[in-house]
Amino acid sequence: MGSPAQPAWVGAAVCAGCHKEQVDRWRVSDHALAYALILDMQGETEAAIEYLEDSLDRFGDKPDLLAALINIYQRARRRPQAAELLIRRLRNRSGNGLH
Repeated sequence: MGSPAQPAWVGAAVCAGCHKEQVDRWRVSDHALAYALILDMQGETEAAIEYLEDSLDRFGDKPDLLAALINIYQRARRRPQAAELLIRRLRNRSGNGLH
């Protein structure tokens, strides 16, 4: 008899099939932002970008999501035009003279 298979991560999309409200709340939580940053730190930058971009598409210009995505874009030196666009969106959204 072999050892049991390790559980595999199936992703939030599978969970959302039955638990959409819970997944939607989680996607804009501090835990979700930490998850994206962990993905990035583990070298899965594209997965982190995709995750945050999807969250912005679904939930709009939430300042925390914008800031996290800008941070990843800039650190990875990827998508400079997209980072500039997000910085403008964040400035417009915050209206507080963000630099």
